[in-house]
Amino acid sequence: GSNTTQMAAAQAVINAAAALGYNATQIQAFADAYNSGNAGGHAGCTYAVTVPDVGDSAVVDVDTTPLAGTADEGATASTSFTVGNTGTADLTWNVDTSDDASCAAAATTPWITFAPSSGTVATGAADTTVSVTLDATALAAGSYSTFACVHSNDATTPVVAIPVSFTVNAVVDDVIFADDFDGGAG
Repeated sequence: GSNTTQMAAAQAVINAAAALGYNATQIQAFADAYNSGNAGGHAGCTYAVTVPDVGDSAVVDVDTTPLAGTADEGATASTSFTVGNTGTADLTWNVDTSDDASCAAAATTPWITFAPSSGTVATGAADTTVSVTLDATALAAGSYSTFACVHSNDATTPVVAIPVSFTVNAVVDDVIFADDFDGGAG
């Protein structure tokens, strides 16, 4: 009957989520909804779906609040972000830049560096702080932007884009008054 068809459809959703790389926590949330009966505000499903063993998975945790800095020509500015792991397997990651938020193609952005630029965050370990240096030593005054792209082994979210903006202020060299008002030493 229709109940058997609905149960098969629910199990198919669970299996598809596993095949698409959803992590165990996400798949369990689907299963809980299908198996909950009327508990927890769910609408009466009791399909007895089973959750396939998807193994442990890394889950990247990066704050996507835009990074911003300002420096005078010839100077640098610093900021940072963190890379964390809320999953059940070690997270390996690296960071580069891209001209767009898809992070599909890496960009050459010589005015930004990351330290470290890659690493591993073990399950349950503290987040890794990534120092970001914005370098105006070779830039003219103006506004610059890019995306910091954190790539990882998180199957569900393999890349996270963080907008970066950098304002370089002009430096005025006031040589008229460099040696006092009269140009003399006295």
